[in-house]
Amino acid sequence: MSRERQEAAYREELADAIRRYLDFPPQSAELADGIAVAAAARAAVVGSGRVGRTRTLSLDERGALAARAYIRHHLTGYHDALDDLAAEDPWDDEYLYRQVKAEAQHDVDEFLAKHRAQQPDR
Repeated sequence: MSRERQEAAYREELADAIRRYLDFPPQSAELADGIAVAAAARAAVVGSGRVGRTRTLSLDERGALAARAYIRHHLTGYHDALDDLAAEDPWDDEYLYRQVKAEAQHDVDEFLAKHRAQQPDR
């Protein structure tokens, strides 16, 4: 199997792990697929050092982390909060950065809960 085909197969395996982690109901399948494909493409870049390339975590763990990172960066106000922080204070304050990141993680949890709650049996 060529390297390109191996990488494509791995991205699809990672995207499947992301879909499993998201566990969205059928009416949100398109959203889940968009997140899965985009997150897998970003996380699995060869030589990137991103979570999708590590072998110290299981595929499902990599999928969960890649999904959360994608949601944080693309579907929350994380970058706006970082921009606001950069405008207010120098980036010397690690505490403020950690606070912004913690708030973003909470936003990711809320995003996931909202979309998973649409399940008829939940």
